[in-house]
Amino acid sequence: MAVPCAATYAAAGSDTSARTSAFTALTPPARSGRLAWLARRSSITPQRASGRAEKLAAGRVTRATRRDEALTQRLTDLGATDLHSYLREHYAAGASLNSLAQATGLGRKRLRDEVVATGITVRAPGDTTAVGRRSRAVTADAEAAARLATDDLVGWLRHRRTDGWSRTRLGTAVGHSAQWVRWRLEG
Repeated sequence: MAVPCAATYAAAGSDTSARTSAFTALTPPARSGRLAWLARRSSITPQRASGRAEKLAAGRVTRATRRDEALTQRLTDLGATDLHSYLREHYAAGASLNSLAQATGLGRKRLRDEVVATGITVRAPGDTTAVGRRSRAVTADAEAAARLATDDLVGWLRHRRTDGWSRTRLGTAVGHSAQWVRWRLEG
């Protein structure tokens, strides 16, 4: 390819298209970006593009199959026959979407979609059932009792309270607030 000289560029004068083509001719292809553009443009044939699309689709199917197999294994480990029955049983019992997501390994959006597909009305955030609240209270009591190495948490709290411990000190000892201690002592 013959490269025009600077005189060609100057001779183009005020004709913009002539000046542009002269400039393009003077600029090495690697510096103008044209070489990269040509490489991209010429390397993607329709056959190559459809081949890439087929490989991408096959990869997505493979990953989806692996996810489904992992979910089936998790459900088997949890003692459930299928996802929808597991969700019906546990969500109705007061389990949160977060705890179900941890147990099943599903993302929050897919889990929510599966709960809706099951026919269950999703609770609004912060809206919990009495069963769920009670479950969390029992879990908190069990964890506090385990920290203190006692079976009778309320008895332990009452004994220390009669020894003169403040509710704040008791709360620090069990890992909860003074209000939590008051609720346990009154309940």
